[in-house]
Amino acid sequence: MLSDNLRGFLQMCAWGVIAIGVLLAVLSGLSYLGVMPGPVTVGGGGALTTVLSLLGRAAASVVQGGVLLALLSIDERLQNRGH
Repeated sequence: MLSDNLRGFLQMCAWGVIAIGVLLAVLSGLSYLGVMPGPVTVGGGGALTTVLSLLGRAAASVVQGGVLLALLSIDERLQNRGH
């Protein structure tokens, strides 16, 4: 069982992972479109491959953060049930 302070910190980290992952995917997309200068960080291929790669990156960060939030929710419920 986690303390409330640790759970709050981990929840902030989970939301940070989600936000940073989506932000990096958006910035990579803007770089690919030429709207923003910078190196293109996605692999070679057509536009569809690039779009799928960017969507995959965004989805991966959302899933990782979501799994952490779900585990924290389960821990909180277990802790509340014991009291």
